[in-house]
Amino acid sequence: AVCQIVLIRTGIFIAEAINRALPLFSTEACSYAIPFAAGAMLVGVLINRNAALIFSIFSSCLAAFLFDGKITVMFYSFLGSVAAAYHTEYSKQRSSFLTVGLLLGLLNAAAVFSLCLVSPLCTIVSANTIIMLAMGLMGGVISGIIVAGITPLFEAFFDYSTDIKLLELANLNQPIFQKMIMEAPGTYHHSIIVAALVEAAAEAIGANPLLAR
Repeated sequence: AVCQIVLIRTGIFIAEAINRALPLFSTEACSYAIPFAAGAMLVGVLINRNAALIFSIFSSCLAAFLFDGKITVMFYSFLGSVAAAYHTEYSKQRSSFLTVGLLLGLLNAAAVFSLCLVSPLCTIVSANTIIMLAMGLMGGVISGIIVAGITPLFEAFFDYSTDIKLLELANLNQPIFQKMIMEAPGTYHHSIIVAALVEAAAEAIGANPLLAR
């Protein structure tokens, strides 16, 4: 949560700096590029979807507080965070974060357009609106890039195994598996059969099949 606050505050500072350097880009438009959903994505990967949803509520309220209580910011942050949390649980490869980030960017752009429709001060066809849509798309992509980059750090520092790490451990080219094939082929075959049975049972009861395997 602290990292999320720092990330948002840094984003606000950058948005204000861009506005001062390039007045065409308003601070409000640039703020849509802030990766509000990065924290929820990371929690969804490291813990589970339910924890990410709780984090989404908390982080969205904090985001609104940092923007002087703007309800639109809370709506924008919460919608993106929930979508990110839903799509990142049980991610099987690191490239999926970028895919989720792109989908999140499209959702952000749709949310920005919806907010523009209900705002009396917003003109649908204008340069500022186009910039806002582009920034919303960029915010989703940035979230995916950040999570893809820092997830391995959390895995290393906290000795935590995500589903991606579990897939790497389950790679049959691991030295331990190669040694088992050579020295204990019966045990190796038995382990593969049991792993398949456990995985099927986990899927049937809604547990994490990869962790069970």
